Amino acid sequence: MSRSMKKVVLVRHGESIAQGFSRKQRWTAENSFLCDAELGSTGQAQALELCDGVRHGLLDFDVELVVCSPLTRAFQTAILAFGHLGVTVLPHPGIRELAPRGYGKPGLPQQPECTGRDVSDLQADARLQLPSVDWSLLQESPQPWWSNVVETQENVEQRLDDFCTWLSLRPEESVAVVCHFNVVQHLLRIRGLRVENCQPFICRVMGRLWSLHEERETGSKVLQQSPSEVTNESRPDQGSNTALVVEAPVPAVQQQKEECSPALHAQVGDSSGSKTGARVRRWG
Repeated sequence: MSRSMKKVVLVRHGESIAQGFSRKQRWTAENSFLCDAELGSTGQAQALELCDGVRHGLLDFDVELVVCSPLTRAFQTAILAFGHLGVTVLPHPGIRELAPRGYGKPGLPQQPECTGRDVSDLQADARLQLPSVDWSLLQESPQPWWSNVVETQENVEQRLDDFCTWLSLRPEESVAVVCHFNVVQHLLRIRGLRVENCQPFICRVMGRLWSLHEERETGSKVLQQSPSEVTNESRPDQGSNTALVVEAPVPAVQQQKEECSPALHAQVGDSSGSKTGARVRRWG
């Protein structure tokens, strides 16, 4: 594999607390309580389940670098799922979430979930503390790393192009990228692609060209997955009922947090609310 070619496991963050609200609530700019929504208990369990999969051979390569969106839900997922590897975790503003199509015209107030927090707030957040976190890309500019208004399509494509160029120049050949629903769809450019929370996609990446190599499951059996003719781009952070996956019982969060990372005690508390029975998971 050449230096310019990367093997990337591309992951959407775990389920956020915002996903429990209606689209109307999530699409109301004044709902500041949804700004930079964190992981809910289900999202924490999903990230730890992915961690367990990585520990037990889900990937056929060693991750050398973890890159994540600085939005809290993605940042948390990166630490919970990959923090045990001991490699650099680097928040990159270029892969932050974008407002969904149909939310509002460019220049209007940003969707709350796409609004970030100051670097000082992130650095003071106990859930985001890990010795291997590299904050350098968030400290290079005094300007906010997010956009307070809806971006134009041109601006979105430019920042994703810039991210891909940056990634191609990194020395690491195997990378984990943790980001968001719409970012995954923009990077892969596959019409109707279903992107479920913490679903890993194995990709071959050369510059702006992202080729989906294979999908990996975290101990799940796919029962049905029919192709979709309509893109889900207008439905960020929401699952679909069109594909059902029945999973084996999920290990308790407390057990997984002891196995996956010594820092997880600061990430997941007793209110994790993990479920231990067999469950049906929606792959959207």
